[in-house]
Amino acid sequence: MKIRVQDIAFWTALAIAAPMAGTGIAQRSPREEGLAHIATAKKAAGYDNAVLFDHTCSRLLVGAALPYGRIAPPPNDRDPKNFHTEPVKVFDNLYYVGEKMQHGGSPSAWALVTSEGIILIDTMFENSMHDEILGGFTKLNLNPADIKYILISHNHPDHTGGLSYLQTTYHPKVIMGGPDWDAALRPNARGVAAAPPIRDISAADGQKVTLGGVTITLYVTPGHTAGTVSMLIPVIDKGVPHLAALWGGTGMQFSAADYSTQAARFRNIAAKAGADVVLSTHSQLDSSDVKLPLILKRRPGDPNPYVVGTDVVQGYLSVAHECGAAAVLMPEEYKGYLGRSGSD
Repeated sequence: MKIRVQDIAFWTALAIAAPMAGTGIAQRSPREEGLAHIATAKKAAGYDNAVLFDHTCSRLLVGAALPYGRIAPPPNDRDPKNFHTEPVKVFDNLYYVGEKMQHGGSPSAWALVTSEGIILIDTMFENSMHDEILGGFTKLNLNPADIKYILISHNHPDHTGGLSYLQTTYHPKVIMGGPDWDAALRPNARGVAAAPPIRDISAADGQKVTLGGVTITLYVTPGHTAGTVSMLIPVIDKGVPHLAALWGGTGMQFSAADYSTQAARFRNIAAKAGADVVLSTHSQLDSSDVKLPLILKRRPGDPNPYVVGTDVVQGYLSVAHECGAAAVLMPEEYKGYLGRSGSD
């Protein structure tokens, strides 16, 4: 039986209202409860997570009136001269090899370098893969043949477009959520890569990916897509270990209810693990557009701008959780979220 967002909102509101019956306390409507979640998210966001709040809460209310990245992409959006940027060494063992932020929707890619090879996270569009990943590797004196694993956060073409080429040319192991493998091998509303990838490993919740003594832990967190994968990634800054939390999908296109539930679960996982770094699959959503230039200007003794502390990581995931909860309670607004045409 299919559960509609409207049904979820009704039963959620009923559960909230029941304890108030007979107490004389005015019962709040589902929309009022949704707005309360948005207020909680705003408080959790503060300054550090304001962009994620705008992306998931503010535009829930605005709906499809705004393009995905706030500014409509120009006709030459896919011209390398517009998305090109130089690779950046963000941590001792982690490199940014993603696009320059053009209009708020530019995808990221990350390369974790170990003593036994490289773990690549996401592959972007095919032409940005060639320019940013392969071109970036050349400038960093890294060999793409050393890519042993490719971890895909979710199956959208701005994250999987370069996968087929890398997979067939360098033969890494590829891990992606099972439902997203299914979607990657059939036509879908978001489009497909020029050539479909070859199905490889389906991510398991809690799966460990170890290379050269470094272990990334994967968590299946549906909400952005049916098979979105989030990650805990060990990084090192000038010899000091830190832990990055990468929330695999930063919009609730697949299911607001799942998005909210999984954000709360991953928040608890990140808290227990002590994650103090936020990474994203889009450069605006972890403020890479600001932090990468700060890394390049960093002087000895300056803090790493990506090390934001455990409270900010918790706030980031709280924003995701609360905005998803608001969307469940506000199905009419959710219909317009990022141009959606229906409900869960």
